[in-house]
Amino acid sequence: TLTLAHQMAVTRNQTIEVRIYSYIDPEMPGDKGQGRAIQAFTVDDAGVPSPISKAQALPPTVVISTNPTLSTIFSLTSMEPSQGGNFKIPRVGTKYQYVSYKYYRSGSTSLVSQSTSASSQPHWCITLEGIQDASSGKTTLPKNFTTITIDPYNGALKTYRPTL
Repeated sequence: TLTLAHQMAVTRNQTIEVRIYSYIDPEMPGDKGQGRAIQAFTVDDAGVPSPISKAQALPPTVVISTNPTLSTIFSLTSMEPSQGGNFKIPRVGTKYQYVSYKYYRSGSTSLVSQSTSASSQPHWCITLEGIQDASSGKTTLPKNFTTITIDPYNGALKTYRPTL
């Protein structure tokens, strides 16, 4: 989804928004809410989003860490469904929060303006981990994880899987 969003922004000369949804899974007792789905939207010149496809849910045993130490993307301000078009996603409808960023026509991202200091290179990442590791509340990386880094200036993605 991230690669598709970046490619579509450049090839279609269109702004694409990526949303990462976090919610409490109603079928998992004791769930504290993690990133569980991702979706891309086209954004017209008036700023109105239109979904490219359905929200893509992760497998039940995998989540995107909402800990901003492990997934810096979650240091962005969380939005409520009413702030972004009130789109429903499977299993929870509109009972979710999301963070989002945009890919622009040039391939750059809205993450450039989110950096804390112009002199330091911002590091944006998303870390996927097993649900058992996420529920432990640790701020250190588990043994098995995948981190995707996003270059805010050109939108390039890199994947790190240290156990493979």
